[in-house]
Amino acid sequence: MAKEDNLKPFKKGQTGNPNGRPKGTLRDIKEVLKDLLSQEKNNSQLIDGLMTVVVNKALKGDLKAVDMLLSYTYGKPTQKTEITGAEGEKIDFTINVIEGKEKLPYKPEQ
Repeated sequence: MAKEDNLKPFKKGQTGNPNGRPKGTLRDIKEVLKDLLSQEKNNSQLIDGLMTVVVNKALKGDLKAVDMLLSYTYGKPTQKTEITGAEGEKIDFTINVIEGKEKLPYKPEQ
């Protein structure tokens, strides 16, 4: 049978693994990638060579490369969404906010 002490939650500041991995020992993947891409090879950064490859692919007609370049350069285009009824008619709705002291089940107005 479980001991009663094992069933209680940790006290504030405690952990279930006090000898676990220290904080800050793992680097964020973005940091690692930025470090790798900022390295120099043949007097230019790797990111420059990588972007040259993407631009060349786009110029050869690779639509994924074109999409990537346009998205990062100009941003994704905004997409307008319109919601209508089954026959295209306008949908009218009202939102009533009711604040109460008790939690009562919702009853729609009739």
